[in-house]
Amino acid sequence: MIGFEEALAATLAAIEPLQGEEMAPIAGLTGRVAAGDLLAPHDSPAVDISLKDGYAVQSAHVASASPDRPVSLRLVGQVAAGGVFTGEVSPGETVRILSGAPLPAGADAILAEEFAVCEGEYVIARADAAPGRNILPRAADLARGQLLIPAGTVLRPAQVGLLAAAGYREVPVRRRPRIGLIATGDELVAVGEGSRQPGQAVPGSSQVFPSNLATMAAWCTHYGLATSEAVIGDDAAVLRATLLRMLEANDVVLTSGGAWTSERDLVASILDELGWRKIYHRVRMGPGKGVGFGLWHGKPVFILPGGPASNQMAFLQLALPGLHRLMGHPHPGLPVRSARLASAIGGQLNWTEFVEGRFSWDGPTLCITPGKGRSRLRSMAACEGYIKVPEEVETLAAGTVVPVQVLPDVPALHSEPAHPSTALSHTQPGHPERSTESRHPERSAESRHPERRAVGPQSKEPNASESAHPSTALQGDRKARPSAQDASSAPLPLIVSFVAWSGTGKTTFLERLLPELKALGLKVGVLKHHAHATTFDVPGKDTYRMAAAGADVVAGVGAAQTAVFIPGDASGDIEGVIRHYLGDMDLVITEGYKRGRYPKIEVYRSEWAAADSRDAALLCRPDELLALVSDVTFLLPAAIPQFGLEENRAVAQFLAGLSAARP
Repeated sequence: MIGFEEALAATLAAIEPLQGEEMAPIAGLTGRVAAGDLLAPHDSPAVDISLKDGYAVQSAHVASASPDRPVSLRLVGQVAAGGVFTGEVSPGETVRILSGAPLPAGADAILAEEFAVCEGEYVIARADAAPGRNILPRAADLARGQLLIPAGTVLRPAQVGLLAAAGYREVPVRRRPRIGLIATGDELVAVGEGSRQPGQAVPGSSQVFPSNLATMAAWCTHYGLATSEAVIGDDAAVLRATLLRMLEANDVVLTSGGAWTSERDLVASILDELGWRKIYHRVRMGPGKGVGFGLWHGKPVFILPGGPASNQMAFLQLALPGLHRLMGHPHPGLPVRSARLASAIGGQLNWTEFVEGRFSWDGPTLCITPGKGRSRLRSMAACEGYIKVPEEVETLAAGTVVPVQVLPDVPALHSEPAHPSTALSHTQPGHPERSTESRHPERSAESRHPERRAVGPQSKEPNASESAHPSTALQGDRKARPSAQDASSAPLPLIVSFVAWSGTGKTTFLERLLPELKALGLKVGVLKHHAHATTFDVPGKDTYRMAAAGADVVAGVGAAQTAVFIPGDASGDIEGVIRHYLGDMDLVITEGYKRGRYPKIEVYRSEWAAADSRDAALLCRPDELLALVSDVTFLLPAAIPQFGLEENRAVAQFLAGLSAARP
């Protein structure tokens, strides 16, 4: 018997992607795997086009336009999407243009129609239009020869639309494997046989319908795989003939039942007779320990147990990754999402346990409630995800953020969580707030069995033995802050940089985090990294004009907001800015400064990596990380806590603890 991780690695190592490809029409591409790189055959759009209904203009001619000083333009024509304007826009002229229409010659901007008034043969411009405004440049969507879809990509609907825009009508994709399914056992009777009504057991008999066969076939259908199926009794000759026929006709064969080693369990012995190469049989996992795997003339063969829970778990954890590997799928197995455990789960030494669970929301936090035990069909039907308890883990504590394998079409994941502002006072029925002691049962477990691991919420206080961790940078004297005249010597507040790859949703996360920090009573400042050589103030405003005229400081004071604009570059003295303007904060969050020296919390979204076909690596090195906020779990040092993307409250409490711990 081998460990689960060893079995999974052996499965993926033994299976090679299926050779051969086929052409699939554009309408049937979703879920297929691209067989080769797909390039753009032409530019799209082929010319500059308008993004809005409005007026094509020369930007220089309307540069001074405003409501108080409008500019009059002569209207010389119009053009709609699919049309062509054969003339040219000269200074003082404009062309009426609709969204999607090609930009007329001579024009370099589109003035949106809400900033203009048409008066007969003239258009009154009441705002400027900078060069390129409201224009989609040529080749902005597609550039000829550009890589659109790399080989091996599992195609999603938006990618199918991209290929359609490029002119593809069919696409080369990897050939899907043919699957042979065999259910064995004298107790099985195919649906429709005998005198029973569908859905009813045979009165007075031990026969049952082959639910495992139906479940495996349904999973294959979900992934677009064609199956051939057979129900065979415990007859060695018939089973041998059926196995041989299925092996010859299909790319992979899965059996259900007869997986053990008794005189009635025939599958493994017949496969031995047929000359298969057994790679493993029996795995330290539950449910599903009776699973076996091997190759027959290079074709994968999976022996799955007959118990419904064991059958499905062996299929999902080992056979499904193998099928994905055979299809050339880059992400074997079920999708994974992080969720907080609503109650503790016990584990076993030298054993990988898979526990059923159901999702719910606690405010903005996604939670998973473990099942009460391994029941059979009804609990399987109600299950929404699986929690893996690895070997040597004695306890997954309540409150731990864990990766959860998500089953398809989970209703809770499509529901709207409660607004973050309600999260602090919200408690789910049946899940009262737990004391600090009850949230950390792993501490007592560790004291009882130091050789075993317990996984739970990380301690929020920096460990003196982990001096290399960024949290050590947060230590230091926090004396009473001096007066303004001594601000240069004032100790800094707690500074934490939130960083992420562009497009990940860092700002959105901070929008949800800030109300949680305020609810905890923290005084919070935010320092935004502005990487461009542009001003924050808006050209044309009085404050901008005063600063441009030479004022050293310009302040704007209003009923809703006070703003101070200081000309010059202070990017080299961030700490000076913080001391002078944010020195009385409990916490200063810098948005950006990913290469700065402050402790960092990285926000990572797996969807970003898949959507952009980029490297799925973290932006930060482990030694730079204070914590990680992500929808997937990374293998990081235990000192670095990992939070889910919806764990706003937990992150706020973590930061509040760091702030309070400062002397």
